[in-house]
Amino acid sequence: MTDSIVRHLCDPELSSAAIAAAHFISVRHLHVLFRADEWSVGRRIRAERLRRCRRELLEPAAAGTVWRRSPGAWAL
Repeated sequence: MTDSIVRHLCDPELSSAAIAAAHFISVRHLHVLFRADEWSVGRRIRAERLRRCRRELLEPAAAGTVWRRSPGAWAL
């Protein structure tokens, strides 16, 4: 399921409900599955989006340039 989250990070509609529907489970069951994990589903989505943004900003090719990718590109 984590792979599914990563593949859809740019989708502004990505949510617990969307993930649960894609896997034919209830939102409650999705949260139960993530209970053993350190982070909730929403927190994992947010953290991964921020990690991707940070990685893009730190790319050597981007040094000295204006960051043109909109926050919306990562659905932030």
